[in-house]
Amino acid sequence: MKYKTTEGMKVFEPISIKGMTLKNRIAIGPYGSHPSDDDGTPNAKTVSYYDRLARTDAGFIMVGIVNPVPADSDLQYQARVRIRFSEESHVEPWKKVTDAIHAQGAKCGIQLGLFGFMQGNFFSDMPENLKKYAFNDMGTGKAGLPPYPGRIMTKEDIRGIIRYAGIAAGRAKRAGFDCVSVHNAHSDIMFGACSLDPMFNARDDEYGGDLEGRLRFTVELIQEMRKNVGPDFPITMRINGDDLKGELGNTLEDICTYIIPELEKAGLDAIDVSQGGSMYAGQGCLPVLYYPRACWIYISSTIKKHAHVPVFGVGRVTSMEMAEKILREGKVDILYFGRQHYVDNDTVKKFKEGKCMPSQVRQCIGCDTRCFPCSVSYDSLDMVADGVVPVMPLEKKKKILVIGGGVGGMEAARVAAQRGHDVTLWEKSGKLGGAVGTMATTPHLSEFQNIIDYLAGQMGELGVDVKVCCEGTLEKVKAFAPDAVILAAGTSEKLPEVFQGQPMVMSLMEAIDRKREFRSFAGWHKKVWFSGFTGCEFALDLADQGAEVTMVGPGGDDSVAAEKWFTRDRKVYLRKRLTDANYIRRSKDTERANVRMLFNSRIESVDAAGVHYYHNGIHKVGEYDVVIVTSPRVKNDQMYEALTGIVPEVYKIGDCDKTGLIQDAIAAANKVARVI
Repeated sequence: MKYKTTEGMKVFEPISIKGMTLKNRIAIGPYGSHPSDDDGTPNAKTVSYYDRLARTDAGFIMVGIVNPVPADSDLQYQARVRIRFSEESHVEPWKKVTDAIHAQGAKCGIQLGLFGFMQGNFFSDMPENLKKYAFNDMGTGKAGLPPYPGRIMTKEDIRGIIRYAGIAAGRAKRAGFDCVSVHNAHSDIMFGACSLDPMFNARDDEYGGDLEGRLRFTVELIQEMRKNVGPDFPITMRINGDDLKGELGNTLEDICTYIIPELEKAGLDAIDVSQGGSMYAGQGCLPVLYYPRACWIYISSTIKKHAHVPVFGVGRVTSMEMAEKILREGKVDILYFGRQHYVDNDTVKKFKEGKCMPSQVRQCIGCDTRCFPCSVSYDSLDMVADGVVPVMPLEKKKKILVIGGGVGGMEAARVAAQRGHDVTLWEKSGKLGGAVGTMATTPHLSEFQNIIDYLAGQMGELGVDVKVCCEGTLEKVKAFAPDAVILAAGTSEKLPEVFQGQPMVMSLMEAIDRKREFRSFAGWHKKVWFSGFTGCEFALDLADQGAEVTMVGPGGDDSVAAEKWFTRDRKVYLRKRLTDANYIRRSKDTERANVRMLFNSRIESVDAAGVHYYHNGIHKVGEYDVVIVTSPRVKNDQMYEALTGIVPEVYKIGDCDKTGLIQDAIAAANKVARVI
């Protein structure tokens, strides 16, 4: 698909916020923690980082989260926000950042914020009847307040924080920022957000009590910032459009009816809409791949109908077409592209060039495994880290053979071909993608298909000779006579001996490939057993399709989603769906799924009598249609030693070298293909 012209598109239409005019409606939201010196001062790496973001052609960049409170102040229990704007000496270093952004034609703001409840900076003690919902480790489901005493701020403390934020706002203006913002969303995390949330603000003085009291901190904060920046400088604020915990917090109706009018009356110039919180809300602060794209836009859209100032929207928008439709329908005024710009810095530029197909633009997969840097883009690593392998000039064109068509193999082929090598890729199966491609065929992990589509498309665009159903045997390699072989053959699953030879007993990857064989039908809900909790996403898929699913494993609640690839937000989702841990359950995505979980148990064997398992000190037998076993993985690296001495250069990457994450395979591919 190629757009005839971008003229007249809403996404490229300028917009002004109190004199700050943006060249387009695409913004980059604050995400992660950018580089800085140990004392929080911006340095050359900070400037380089934001210069890189500004080159995306976005109209606006929000810098943050930045702490306005001095590091040595007693107005915080923990100084978790390391990046600072708390000293006058920070103005000149930040001026270098704003200059770099402005040089690319973008505007910028700085987001001020102090971490709250989860870092021990309490607005108040939590009400006794709500303490059961407090988790000292977000994601484990273990109840209890944070594992440190924390500090409840006094009225004087609160006013001190307001004063420091006001001073920092003035510094922001002098440093060349075009606006200043406050992070008042995610009330388990941010101190300002705690003030608005009745779950975290049970004060009985003028900063608590009723809604007027809970708003006082925010209103006074805006007013203090206004004193320091003057009447014509834009002030924005990130707030929760919905706490997503029903009557225990602020609902979307509460925000629209009561809070938005008061913020506008206080002098707010734009509203940046987020939602939920890491500790309690289903979608958390970062909607992961289990949720639909643009899943938050309905909240921003509803707020826009009530607001009289521009509204920023956010929430896993991964394509320019999606952005254009959202903006054209008037759901938001400005749209944040957060993770997508880390995945592909050239998303906007490619669109302007008519490149918008999945094979041309690398799209976010929503894994949140290591967004900083991105799991599927090695290019993003040099924004935050040193030691990135550079792309070396091609000294000699080589005939390169890649064995294995998973993400590691395809990435190696892409980079090598991009550098000018003659690249051939052999894949044993009939499709590209490897284990990631297999998992992408399931509903909960369907976003994995994004990286498969991109890399497979790049094979065609770069002229890589791809052969599927082509096993890389030693004889074939000798006959092909490559200058170099990159072995990316992944791993194989091997069933434990006790399960071998039994009908419809299979490994997880085999089960996903054969899932149509045991799909449930009306009147027949197939009985599916899992040995181990590794396949919890697939278990949810089958349960949603009507299967009777039982998962059996040796651990407790915290063994669900315990593997290293599950980040906090993915853990929270899966443990809410699969355990009875004491989470707040006020939305559909936090409802307990119909999956029977047998903790501290094990499947011992399977035979004609059924599944033999041990549970609660008793040996039992259950009927089954399918048993899915989490199997040990064996590296497919047998050819590596055999090829050494036969082929001039031999490398192995990805799981066949060292089992790891998607990012590990992408990184390993680049480390070889950039220098070969």
